[in-house]
Amino acid sequence: IWLSHAEPGPVTLVVVASIISVVAMGEVMRLLIRAGGVEVEATETAALTFASNSWSTTMPAGPAFSAILTFHVQRTWGASVVLCGWFFVLSSAISTLWLVLIGLGGVLFLNADMALWSLIGTLAAMLALSGGLFWLSNHPETLERWVKKQRLIKGSKREALLEHVESLKEVHLTRRQFAWASFYSLTNRLIDMVALWGCVWAVTGQMPTTDSADNTTTIAGVALAYLTAKLAGSAQVTPAGLGTVEAAIIATLVATGMTAVDATGAAIIYRLISFALITIIGWVIYFWHYARKGITYAALNRKENA
Repeated sequence: IWLSHAEPGPVTLVVVASIISVVAMGEVMRLLIRAGGVEVEATETAALTFASNSWSTTMPAGPAFSAILTFHVQRTWGASVVLCGWFFVLSSAISTLWLVLIGLGGVLFLNADMALWSLIGTLAAMLALSGGLFWLSNHPETLERWVKKQRLIKGSKREALLEHVESLKEVHLTRRQFAWASFYSLTNRLIDMVALWGCVWAVTGQMPTTDSADNTTTIAGVALAYLTAKLAGSAQVTPAGLGTVEAAIIATLVATGMTAVDATGAAIIYRLISFALITIIGWVIYFWHYARKGITYAALNRKENA
């Protein structure tokens, strides 16, 4: 019902923004993997990002098997185990960092009711983690010397750890590359927020601006709804945040000026496109690009249990 009455222009914007948001995360993968000497096309990282997202949102234990799929495909590209693990940790830290900064912006500028000190603590932890990984990628010799001095680590475990540290020497992430990876990670967040903004525009017929109007919200209200939805979804109470994400969006949009009917419509359109449509695209890419190569859930499940 809401889609049939929605403005076609904004709905098209939401579709394009949702796709660009995923492609931006694929570019983060391409840049970080390239730092380890593995050159891969942007189309490949985008395809893997779409496919792994679909696994994460719809498979049993989705996030875990999504990580396994990503790891397996990256290994076929020639990435080492250390490079794959380094990518997972650093990309997650950067993405979380931007979400926390958006949260702090909500507290400071939008009067959002959130745990300020918890956000600050998470911000400090993510800054330390991303900064530490960036430093280690450029100073692996220091880590190697530290491992060699450890007396608690002996024998085969020590040799295996030194091999992993040796692999880390292949990673050379420059400040420029780190800045671009961070930029694309931020783009993923902001473009996704633009998608929700477009959904509000589609159902109300009014483009949200900085000024409030009758029965609609503002850019600040959309930003607050987006932040609340992402925080609700990150708890993973239900698969892909079904129910909790929609409730968070609706409650926030109503609190910032929209009617319950329009807020519900905006939330449903947003989830139909950013979740359902993107998941379908991901599954099409998976069956077309990966399943035909024998990269299946059953095969990866057997490898994981072996």
